[in-house]
Amino acid sequence: MYPDAGGTRPAMRIIATRLASSGYAVLLPDVYYRHGNWTPFSMDTVFTLDSERQRLFQMIGSLKADMSVRDCGAFLHFLATHPDVKTGPVGTTGYCMGGRISLIVAGHHPDRIGAAASFHGGRLAISTPAMRRTRCRRDSQLRRCLAQAGRSHGDATGARVVRSLCGLTEGPPELPCGHPQTHWWSHNPCA
Repeated sequence: MYPDAGGTRPAMRIIATRLASSGYAVLLPDVYYRHGNWTPFSMDTVFTLDSERQRLFQMIGSLKADMSVRDCGAFLHFLATHPDVKTGPVGTTGYCMGGRISLIVAGHHPDRIGAAASFHGGRLAISTPAMRRTRCRRDSQLRRCLAQAGRSHGDATGARVVRSLCGLTEGPPELPCGHPQTHWWSHNPCA
């Protein structure tokens, strides 16, 4: 389960625990581990304090697709050798930045990742080598499940992006319910 740009923090751990309580083995990586012992962000102030916003965007910018793909290989090896994890393909998911990472790593590891979900995926409709490779892998055994949540991009636009990424002429449908909260809902530990 890949976190959003705010990184691994209590709200993400709560979501991971919810997934684990349903019987899933959940790995929640610290995508910013290369920054050493970094100070967690307060999602309440990260966009109101210039210094925190700059720090956030610097850390986001330092995380390259090839790093995520390489890290995912290590995660997959760890899961494959862990005695409590069932053998076979795994699923991956993420929110916003984590949703993009989820799809990128799935496109690079289609033999090990059987499903990928991106909730409110950020930077999906851009032309980068990582996203092109993800689109090229759509004919593999990888099945992608994407959901557009939130209101910041609009349901119809989000559904078109999903169809484009997956090479679909129709579906998945626009999600009429959406997520009733704003983009940064995941800062709320009760969300």
